[in-house]
Amino acid sequence: KHFDIEHVFVAPCYVDNASICMTDTCKMLAEDLSRIVSDNDIISVSWGRTIEHLSSLLVPPATRKKDIKIVQLNGSIATSVLSTKTAGLLEKFTQVYSGVGYMIAAPAFVDDERIANEIKRDSRIRLVLELAREANIAVFSIGQTSENSVLVERATLTVENIKALRDAGAVGDICTRFFDIRGDLVDNGYNARTIGIELHELKKKKYRIGIAVGAEKADAIIGALRGGYLTSLYTDEITAQNVLKRCEEYNL
Repeated sequence: KHFDIEHVFVAPCYVDNASICMTDTCKMLAEDLSRIVSDNDIISVSWGRTIEHLSSLLVPPATRKKDIKIVQLNGSIATSVLSTKTAGLLEKFTQVYSGVGYMIAAPAFVDDERIANEIKRDSRIRLVLELAREANIAVFSIGQTSENSVLVERATLTVENIKALRDAGAVGDICTRFFDIRGDLVDNGYNARTIGIELHELKKKKYRIGIAVGAEKADAIIGALRGGYLTSLYTDEITAQNVLKRCEEYNL
């Protein structure tokens, strides 16, 4: 009733346990994804804690699919010892779908637009970005703009960066592209410095499957839905209830 979206999948929460809610929601997505995938598909995926969890629960299609490609949606190389674990999750997708994996060997953000443009001109990076644009399936998590973000945990951004983005109106991100509560891109100097697919390119895909678990992600989910970035949303009952509550508070 609130949003123009094809499918919403809400995992029931029998207990208020974040870990169980996450697992149940990821299982739903993993099972449905195995039914969606067809021969010659290109599956593009983001990274982060939720997608890592999803990758551990993937299930192979009932019949093996041919010529599947798995491609990364956005850069991920971190400066901290704690890896973004992108290579591992790509490998899991590749193994389950008997496909070929393609990784963006670059950070999510660089220092300025000039450097970003030069990196994107590299033939290997350009190949993966082109595959990401061609992908008909995108699977990504919806991140919140907070100090608890995986972007801070893995030294992709600092707490000060997050505060600046929040001050500019950012409530969440998809593939390290930040948006406000209306779903509009928040271009606070980061967008031109980002290595990865852009939000307007994401919206061209047939399947845009977003997943978000946690009541604290309500505003990020609302922004993602209002921006039209999703064809399917996977979440849990507690989070969904908070999204509806926040819609009432915003008078949507």
